Amino acid sequence: MNQQQKMWEPMDHLRGHVSSNDYKKYLMPLLTLAYVNKVGTTITVPYSANWQSLITNGSNIGERIDKALIDIEENNPSLHQALSIIYFRELPDSTIHQLAHYIDELPLEKEGGIIAEEILAISADMEGKTGGENLTPPEISELIVRLLGIQEGKRICDWTAGTAQNLINASKQATELELYGQEINSTTWAIAKMNLILNGCTQANYKQGNAIRDPKFTDEKGLKTFDYVGMTSPMGLKNWGREAAEQDIYGRFFYGIPPKSQGDMAFILHALASLNEEGKAVIVVPHGVLFRGANEAKIRAKLIQDDVIEAIIGLPSGLMFNTGIPVALLILNKKKAKERKKQILFVDAEEEYDQFRRKRTLNDEHIDKILRTYLHGEEILKYSKWVKTDELDDYSLYIKDYFEEDQINSPIGKVQVNKEQYQQQNTLPLKEIAELFRGMNTPPAKDMKDHEPTHKLVELSHLQAGEIMLEDLTPVYIDNRKKVNAYELQHGDIIVASRGSSLKMAVVPETEERILLSHHFIGIRPTDEIDPHFLQAFLNGPVGLFYLINKQKGTTVSILTAKDIGTIPIPHLPYEKQQEISQELLEANKKYEDALKQARQSYMNAHHKLYKQMGIEQAYHLIEE
Repeated sequence: MNQQQKMWEPMDHLRGHVSSNDYKKYLMPLLTLAYVNKVGTTITVPYSANWQSLITNGSNIGERIDKALIDIEENNPSLHQALSIIYFRELPDSTIHQLAHYIDELPLEKEGGIIAEEILAISADMEGKTGGENLTPPEISELIVRLLGIQEGKRICDWTAGTAQNLINASKQATELELYGQEINSTTWAIAKMNLILNGCTQANYKQGNAIRDPKFTDEKGLKTFDYVGMTSPMGLKNWGREAAEQDIYGRFFYGIPPKSQGDMAFILHALASLNEEGKAVIVVPHGVLFRGANEAKIRAKLIQDDVIEAIIGLPSGLMFNTGIPVALLILNKKKAKERKKQILFVDAEEEYDQFRRKRTLNDEHIDKILRTYLHGEEILKYSKWVKTDELDDYSLYIKDYFEEDQINSPIGKVQVNKEQYQQQNTLPLKEIAELFRGMNTPPAKDMKDHEPTHKLVELSHLQAGEIMLEDLTPVYIDNRKKVNAYELQHGDIIVASRGSSLKMAVVPETEERILLSHHFIGIRPTDEIDPHFLQAFLNGPVGLFYLINKQKGTTVSILTAKDIGTIPIPHLPYEKQQEISQELLEANKKYEDALKQARQSYMNAHHKLYKQMGIEQAYHLIEE
């Protein structure tokens, strides 16, 4: 039997006896109990916890193991409530006895850490989102630590440490390294304590608690500082502790207080505040924190101005256990090298991954390429580039803003756009030749009760083949006339879908309907000097689509804003020339549609002839084409 089969035996044995969510709660304490008996550690093991005595027979083995774990906790204060996380006595003695013998056969002395890592990874995969939220994939943890450049005699902290993978990986890079970690979830903290033991990190200073509301590592100066911080920010945490931030005594929110509904930036600021004057942090973050507006944008601007951001590395989607969205590594550096000051390295590694069924991973080549690019500051076409901080797009750190997609699927086919060549032409920003406005939030259906509709609302489904299906618009009642003035469409307005990958757009035709623009769109109202059909033709053409596609932001849903598209350069041509172009385009479109109709009719006639030859023409009649 090979090693991998031996590792699966304990988990297979538990199947049917306990929920897969609890596998690690039974396996990790037993692994730890066996390990501290077989390997010389600093942990005191009382006589009642002697492994061989415990597993010699199965009589009351569940109760005896429960007692052994509690006795170890009592003899080692740092392990209080870290081992006795589940009651073994609730399972049949025969089940526990056999499970213990499977554990006994594992090579814990040499591979205790590897076995623990495998069990935690398998458990996270089985448990799905909830199980994986406290586990950073091994390859990302390895990348975090290698990017930090761990040196001997330093100290590292992970403020959202989960099961402590970052600390364990760091300990493999330097033997003389002080390890600090904090974890909010008590069960995860306990699992992490055992994981640290199984990896030989018995001296790690690992605390349980909320890092924002109650940071455990402080000194007489305030928040303890570290040489390195490596952590995974809790993704999209809403109840993160804004009230604590408003009363903060540790100087963590000097740059501003993040919004109550988004806690990502709070953990970035916390990490930064806990770095010493030469400290470096690598933080796994969702893409939203790199480009969202309001308070987060103001905080980002100050971080950029203070030049503490060294690099942004975009990783593929599907790497994390608990979410399918792509994430990025944000590298903070309190002491950037002179040649790196006032600039940020952007790395787009979103397409660098191996796929195994539905799971994506980074292999050694992917990791080495990212590491080499960062360490040497290499610029690689469509992969990495340096951007000066004063050239950032409105303080956005969104990676795609700096890696434009130049191959575009357009109405005339797939094209490659030469942006530099286009920008040599005479152009004007869209915001200078048109008013830009967003759509309104859809009124609730209940407002229609007992009222006649006052307007029609245009939604995404109402755009077909570049036209607004006026007969399909949604009737709505609006009692506040002033409220809707900004959202009423006029003849000649252009509407562009603001959400989703499909860039639908149309020119509003002449109609007696009072049409409102929904929140799914951006409205463009050209000045009298701009022909709307000319403008739509440009935006729907190769160059216009190039700009629109590259202005989209978002991870799960692509989003455009009026502010984003306002800078798109539009060809500056005389109005008469615009009209001439738009007229020729309309005629070309009509010829194309007529040709399609003729081809369709020819196709139908040929088929009817064939059906007649089959003798079946009397068996059917055409209802509609």
